Amino acid sequence: MILMDEEGRKIHASCVKKWFPKFKRYLKEDSSIYVKKPNVAPNTSKFKFAHPESKLNFYHDTIVKDCENFSGSAHGFHFVDFNTIVSNNILESNSFDIIGHIFEYGHMDTSEQDKSKHKMLLHLQDIEDTKLKITLWGHNAYYMHDFLANNNSLAPVVVIVQFVRVKFINGL
Repeated sequence: MILMDEEGRKIHASCVKKWFPKFKRYLKEDSSIYVKKPNVAPNTSKFKFAHPESKLNFYHDTIVKDCENFSGSAHGFHFVDFNTIVSNNILESNSFDIIGHIFEYGHMDTSEQDKSKHKMLLHLQDIEDTKLKITLWGHNAYYMHDFLANNNSLAPVVVIVQFVRVKFINGL
């Protein structure tokens, strides 16, 4: 899971299965919580969805309470411009957010048996007219495919994609 403080700083957090029942009622999307006495450890994950150096671990002595007065951003976007991506100035191991207009899209590729490997290609354009191809996978691809099929108007479709990861193939 990803936690964010009131200043928009994000950190990866995890909880071993043994202790999860203690925290389950607090760990909901879009909820605000106080966390006391977590363990802070190096983030050794291959892909970093948040603060790259550290992660929080919830243990038996960690205290979690509801927070009624969270004053930070509800979303905590970390946007990266398309020029930074197309010029290969981004680490493959980090995640970020993008915003762009869909100007073209491909069909749903269902050639794999595993639905999580079904994919859809989107061509996005940013406000500076820089173009970027992205691939949506699994349920995200199905969600976008259904939305575009059912909203076939001339109105532009602008998307925000969170936790984007890049994979450069042959330098592209």
